[in-house]
This record gives sequence, structure tokens and C-alpha cells, in this order.
Amino acid sequence: MTLVRVDFNSAVDPQTKKIIDDTRIRAHGETTIKELSERGAKVVVLAHQGRPGDPDFIPLEQHAQILGRVLSKPVKFVNDVYGEKAKNAIKELKSGEILVLDNVRNFPREAKDALPEDHVKSELVANLAP
Repeated sequence: MTLVRVDFNSAVDPQTKKIIDDTRIRAHGETTIKELSERGAKVVVLAHQGRPGDPDFIPLEQHAQILGRVLSKPVKFVNDVYGEKAKNAIKELKSGEILVLDNVRNFPREAKDALPEDHVKSELVANLAP
């Protein structure tokens, strides 16, 4: 399993909660995620969208759908970040498949500012690793 943390943060219409600019999703999808999947990795995508309480704080289900269209292949989504649903979805992945976990900012410790190297060693990453 390859855990990939990407910046999917996208502009969201505050009224409809729909993504109105998918530039970042396309950028990561057409490069890193595509290559990992094509090489047979079980790709688990960890990303955020907005901050709790902000109008653009939404689940990542739309992001997964857009990523699937970009890659012309199914992309799975699970509305969990850290719990049993997420861990089970990861275990069920097959070679080349892609899973987008829900908004990582639903994980309380994620809301804190931290350096990227701190996130790599986080409880979240340790919990999701097989």
C-alpha cells in the first residue's frame, strides 16, 4: 500500500458545495497518482479540503469522482479517515486500485499546524499502515 498525501484543496461554490475548480485534482491525478496506479501500487490518497467551520470544508467524495474521470478508471471513496471503515477499505484494495479517504481534517490532530515531516510520523499514518 502506498499512502500519498496530496493537496486537493479546491475552490468550492459556497451555495451548492460543488467543486468549481479541479486544477489541483487534475495535477496530482495526471502525475503521481496515475504513475503509482499504473505501476501496480495500491494507492491510498490522503488529502484535505478547507477547515472545520469554513464554507469549503466538505467531504472528499467529489474529489474521488473527479479523479476517476481524470484517470478514466474507478476511484474508490470511503467516508472515514482513521477508523475501521478506512482500514477495511485499504485491506480490500487490489494492485493498481485507488482509494480516497475522507477529509483528513476530520481527524482532530490534523487541524494543528505541523511540518510535513511531522505528519509522516503521525499516529494517523501509523494506524493506517498495514
